[in-house]
Amino acid sequence: MGEIRLLPDGETLDVSAAGLPVKVAAAFLQGTGDGLIALANLPPDLATSATAAYWHRLGRDYLTRFCRIGTAAWSPVAAPRPEEIQTWIAAAPTGPGMEYWNEASFLLLWERINLAAKRAVEESAPSLATASRRAAMSPLDLVRTALSSAADRPVTAVPT
Repeated sequence: MGEIRLLPDGETLDVSAAGLPVKVAAAFLQGTGDGLIALANLPPDLATSATAAYWHRLGRDYLTRFCRIGTAAWSPVAAPRPEEIQTWIAAAPTGPGMEYWNEASFLLLWERINLAAKRAVEESAPSLATASRRAAMSPLDLVRTALSSAADRPVTAVPT
């Protein structure tokens, strides 16, 4: 897998050279938050470049925090504490675009992931409620299912 590059706006990830699976690349066309959720759902060994592995870990951290909320109702995930954000920034690999990576861009991306997770939960709610009754899924499993299906939504727009 090739490199994933942060663009100068500090909130968009360029994955054109990353060689991502089609579903994950399509999720990035929906938005950076959608793409990071889809990337986080890949097995870790598929994130072979340093930047892909880094973004994969960030997405996984978000999903872990989201699942700890423990409710099927939508609730945004609070951003990490400032010292945690600084740890993430310090751990970032060097590469094209990482000069734009700072606390402000971290918080922007975190909000993008929250918005994507909210959409995934809201769009999956009717089908998840039915599945829950049939399979007796816990609320936590409902949320996990909603997030893991984020990459399965069809691409409706291509950003310019």
